[in-house]
Amino acid sequence: MIGEHPAVAQLAVAVRDERLFAYVVPADLDSDGIAELMREHLQDSRRHFDEEHREGRTVQQANTTVVEHIEALRPQRLLEIGCGAGALLRELLPACGRYVATDFSPVAINRLRSEFAGKSGLMLLTREATDFRGFRDGSFDAVVIDSLIRHLPGLPTADELIRRAVSALVDGGTLIITDVSKHGGDELAIDPAYFSSLPGRISRVAKVMLIDREDGYDVLVTVAAPRPLAEPGVIPPGLANDPLHAMRAKRLSIQIRDLARQRLPSHVVPAGVLIIDELPLSPNGEVNVRQLPVPSVDSGGSASRGTGEAALHALFAEVLGVEAASPDDGFFDLGGHSLLVLRLHRLIKSRLGVDIPMETIFREPTPAALAAYLNQPTRGGNNGHESF
Repeated sequence: MIGEHPAVAQLAVAVRDERLFAYVVPADLDSDGIAELMREHLQDSRRHFDEEHREGRTVQQANTTVVEHIEALRPQRLLEIGCGAGALLRELLPACGRYVATDFSPVAINRLRSEFAGKSGLMLLTREATDFRGFRDGSFDAVVIDSLIRHLPGLPTADELIRRAVSALVDGGTLIITDVSKHGGDELAIDPAYFSSLPGRISRVAKVMLIDREDGYDVLVTVAAPRPLAEPGVIPPGLANDPLHAMRAKRLSIQIRDLARQRLPSHVVPAGVLIIDELPLSPNGEVNVRQLPVPSVDSGGSASRGTGEAALHALFAEVLGVEAASPDDGFFDLGGHSLLVLRLHRLIKSRLGVDIPMETIFREPTPAALAAYLNQPTRGGNNGHESF
C-alpha cells in the first residue's frame, strides 16, 4: 500500500528492535513543492531571527573584510543586505554619504530605527534579500551581503541575489559577500568554484577575490561595464548543497505515515518512515537488510512516560509544525534543523524553566531521551531542580 504512493519509487520494510520500519527511495524529492517549501523556510528563518533580535542575542562584531574595504572606498552610496543588529552600520555609517540597510526581520529594523532616529543619510527597510524594488540599476557604489548567504534556501536564490546586487552597482563598484559556508548541513554551503565562475557567467563581473576565514570565506566582486559572454547564465552543477532536502523528506515521511495509519491495521503501521537515497542491494539484486540505516529514533505511538515528557511532546510538535510527536520521534527525522534547534532550546528554557546545553538536543533528539536526560539529578541545566 505504501508503495502505491506516487512519490515512492522504491520501498523496503525491515524489523529493527522488534519494530517495523519503512525505507523509502523517493521518486522525485527534488521537485516536491519547491515554492511552498521556500515559503516555509523563509517563515522559519524570520521567526528565528525575530526572536533572536527581540531577546538581544544577535549583536556581533563587524566583519573586518567589510570594514577595511568600505573605509578605504568611502562610497557615496552603500546598500547593506541583511543588516541584522547593525554591527556594520555602526562602524560604516560615518564613511558613507548615503547608507541603505535592509533586513527581513521587522524586529531588527524597528530596533535600528529607534537607535538611529533622526540620523541623516540613512534609510532602513524591512524586506527580503532579493527584493530590490525601488533600486535602479547603477544606484550604489558598494553593496554588502553580510552573513546572509548561508541562510538562503538554495543556490538558485543566492545566484538571483548576486545578480541583482551586481545590477544595482555602478561600473567600478564593489560587491562584498561575507561568511559563506563551505560545509554542508542545514545551511547553504557553496563551493568557492561557484564564485570563481561568476566572470564567465555574469557580464558585468570583472574580478572575484576570495578571502578565507576560519569558518568559511568572504568574497570581493569588482563590477565593470558589460561584455559579451560565450555561455552566460549557466550555473555549474554540484557547487552547493540542498538545505531544503530535509524539509522535503519530512513532508514525504509524514504523508506516508498518515496514509499508512489510514489504510493499514495498527499492528502493521511502520514505527517510522526513513527517506533514503537508494536501497542497498546484495550481489543477487535483493535488498540487503543489514546495510539499511539503523533508525536512531522511531515514530511509534507509545504512551508518554511522564509529565515532563508530555510537555516536550508538545514543544516538539509546536516547533516542527506537526500535529503530535511521540516519545521516540526524532527531532531531525521529523524535519528539524539548526534554526529549529535554537527555537526548541529557547522554548525549553522559557516554558519549562530548564537551561540545558544546546548540544544536548543533538545527543538526545527524542522527547523520551531528552526527558530522561533532564530527570537525572546531576543534569538538567542550571535551574537547580533535581528532576524535571
